[in-house]
Amino acid sequence: MPRRTGFSVFFALIVCLFLTTAPLSAMPEETLEHVVSVLPVWPGHEQGGQGASPGTAPEGSGVVVRRGVIATAFHVVEPAERVDIRLLDGRVLPARLIAGDAASDIALLSVETDLVPFEISPAPGLAQPACAIGNAFGLGLSVTCGVVSAVGVTNAGFNAVEDFVQTDAAANPGSSGGALVDAQGRLIGMMSAIFASGADANIGVNFAVSGKLLMRVTDALLADGKVEYLSADWRLGSADNAQLAKAAAPVVGTVRAGGKAHAAGIETGDLILEIGSRRTRTPRDALTALALLPPQTTVVDVMVLRGGAEKTVSLSFVEPTRQPDLAAQKTPIRIAPIRLQSARCARLSFRCPVSIRSAVRPGSQATCLSPTGMWSGTARMQRFILPAVRKPPRSFRQPFAVILSF
Repeated sequence: MPRRTGFSVFFALIVCLFLTTAPLSAMPEETLEHVVSVLPVWPGHEQGGQGASPGTAPEGSGVVVRRGVIATAFHVVEPAERVDIRLLDGRVLPARLIAGDAASDIALLSVETDLVPFEISPAPGLAQPACAIGNAFGLGLSVTCGVVSAVGVTNAGFNAVEDFVQTDAAANPGSSGGALVDAQGRLIGMMSAIFASGADANIGVNFAVSGKLLMRVTDALLADGKVEYLSADWRLGSADNAQLAKAAAPVVGTVRAGGKAHAAGIETGDLILEIGSRRTRTPRDALTALALLPPQTTVVDVMVLRGGAEKTVSLSFVEPTRQPDLAAQKTPIRIAPIRLQSARCARLSFRCPVSIRSAVRPGSQATCLSPTGMWSGTARMQRFILPAVRKPPRSFRQPFAVILSF
């Protein structure tokens, strides 16, 4: 009797644990309508879905992000000569490549059909249930489920710009470009890469481009056909052990004079703790934080650690408007009377038979004047002095002036 009672209690605990961890409801069936199979035609390869054995032809997946617009992994379509998509109902339609961004491994396709886009999920939490939907091994759309294992992953090493959601939901070749969704069928991110150990197959460490980065890149590609990422005009490095003892943050190695970080008051040796509301622990964290900012961003707060004290500065991305100095343009700053030498001004439309020995900066204006005006003219200097190429005519061996203006 005591054993039976103990077993009953154990069984009840297992049931309660299952009920508290299992999803309350199944994923909505219509979720799969927002996902497609991507069938690229790579040079020298058969097209998937055209009789090739499953897993032998290049195939991928895609998610609907705008009406008639599909996002997929750039590495799926980059080498393709043609791309088709296969819908959930089995129809195969031609797709057109709109644009792609290799840095984030995102490409956009357009199709002539009315596909309904995903609803984007709020930022996911750790251990939150998540399901991956994709065309694994070219077998058609299927669903695997797990949890959100990590968020804000920037150091996986697959792409130049990374903001990954990590999951243990199974993903395999063909899943690239597929969807990672929450229990309500909302899009958490787009499947992009997997860690594999010895074989190109799932081991439970898989990565999806975050919904935030996906839509940031999507908006830019649709608007401009390319993605412009904001820069702070700094070079960041990894903190050493002494600095890590104070805070895990990237350290400012150099600041470009006159650049954005310099104007904000950021100094060499500062530790970058936060950019906007995003905590930064490594240089790649900082790169991602800037990459996620919309291109129209004018200013962002940056928290730095300097001399043991935290300080928040405003990093502006607005380029200062430089008013032309008309007076400086019209007024020569130096008149250097010299004699003719055997040289000429670089890349001038006329020959200036003079060696300009004074400091002439590239891009300055030089006017060579002779008493008779025969050698007068104005042209833009491209560099400093060229070596002598010929002797000037004897008749021009007389003093004249070189007027330099910057």
